[in-house]
Amino acid sequence: MLANRPKFKEEATYCVRVINNDTCGLQFVPIGIVTHKLNQTFELRTDPKQPKQDCNAVYDSLKEALEINEKVFNYNMLDLGCCSGAIALKMRKDQLLHFVLGVEANKNLADYCRKLSIGPEHVYNNVINQDGKLFLDSKAQTNMKFDIIMALGCVNYSINPEFFLTKLKTYINKDGLVILTFFSKEEIHDYIFDIKLEVFLYNQNYIAETATKHGWQIVKQSNIARKRKKPSEMIMILKLNEHYAESKSE
Repeated sequence: MLANRPKFKEEATYCVRVINNDTCGLQFVPIGIVTHKLNQTFELRTDPKQPKQDCNAVYDSLKEALEINEKVFNYNMLDLGCCSGAIALKMRKDQLLHFVLGVEANKNLADYCRKLSIGPEHVYNNVINQDGKLFLDSKAQTNMKFDIIMALGCVNYSINPEFFLTKLKTYINKDGLVILTFFSKEEIHDYIFDIKLEVFLYNQNYIAETATKHGWQIVKQSNIARKRKKPSEMIMILKLNEHYAESKSE
């Protein structure tokens, strides 16, 4: 077993300590750092299946939020981190979508979502095999605006949620909705890195305060019910703060 090798635990602990250090000055920590440190025992999930209860919870919350929206259908959606494309598929079947752009860093998952776009469902209009951070940072994409941005788990691999929350404002229509999911743990301060899950865990209030600080208004937040209680996964639906949206439309 790799875990029995000399210095394995020492190196793993050191890596996590560096990532969790608030004063280290790191803005974005690729999961590859941890992968390298643990001699590739950490691997990002390539299985396109998502837990059914997770998809249903997110979709139900989104539909609730859309009910207060004047627009009824023909939404343009940006799906950051498509994974299995399950929610986009549900929305296509319910005839809610006009145009969907998928962005997925994992090549296997990107190919899987492209296959969903062939045939009667025609889930995605286009799927880009690219890291979400690089996509959001791309100047070539800044003219695109969306009614819905699905960013499920996007902040789980970053200690800089401010980056996502700031960049997303470039891509959202003034009445649009952003759906975030993230792992949460109430007893922590701001965030920590979880070595078992290979993701960052956030204090829910930290994400909420950060979103408000960066011009977002919280429409809805709820827990995804799980058999395992810890850590919990949160759904947070955001829209632009009215003052920011007004200044954007002027």
